This record gives sequence, structure tokens and C-alpha cells, in this order.
Amino acid sequence: MNPFESTATALWPDIQDWLVLKHQPEIESLYRDLFKKYLIEKFGALDDKARDKIIKHLIKNIIS
Repeated sequence: MNPFESTATALWPDIQDWLVLKHQPEIESLYRDLFKKYLIEKFGALDDKARDKIIKHLIKNIIS
């Protein structure tokens, strides 16, 4: 393992905290858009309510 790789590995937990604490709205927006594209690609048009509930649950897996 090179020294940069070990540094990045050591920083990862702190960076995860920083991302969630400082950039949660941006993360949610990014993933909401990506999940919407995924759902359309896999299942076509979904009812807005159903899609939003699915996306909300998927985002919880990332943010928590």
C-alpha cells in the first residue's frame, strides 16, 4: 500500500462525517437525481408518490 492510499484510508471515516454534516443537502440532491434516473431506466415511469418513497428509503441507506 502506498503512503497516499493509507492516508486516504485513515481519512475516510472523518470525510464521511464531514460530508454528512456539511453537505447533506447536496448529497441528497445528487442521489435523488441519480436514483430517479436509475428507477426510470429500470422500471420506466413510476407514480410520483411511489418513486419519492422509494428514493427516500434509498437515501436513508446513504445518509445514516
